[in-house]
Amino acid sequence: VATVAAAGTTQSNAAALSLGFNYVTGADDVKGVKLPTAVAGSIVIIKVGPGADLLVYPNTSDKINDGSANAALTVVDDVCFMLIAKDATDWYTLPLLPS
Repeated sequence: VATVAAAGTTQSNAAALSLGFNYVTGADDVKGVKLPTAVAGSIVIIKVGPGADLLVYPNTSDKINDGSANAALTVVDDVCFMLIAKDATDWYTLPLLPS
């Protein structure tokens, strides 16, 4: 369990997430967080605090929901969702969120 303050505006300077549950604060429509490197079966749960949209980046060369490599997923404030790594590069959200 971790509390993470959203940071940065790109994949390279977004705040790092941990495996397991992450409560994310400080979203402001441009700040982001970055997933750990995908490993098949890994699970990350994100609860976005109230306030604004959050950018969720995969780790370098990874993808979210079959999107482009390194592309961020924008999620609205005050939601909770899970990401599950299918393999060494692909994360999927549960529920499946629009990319």
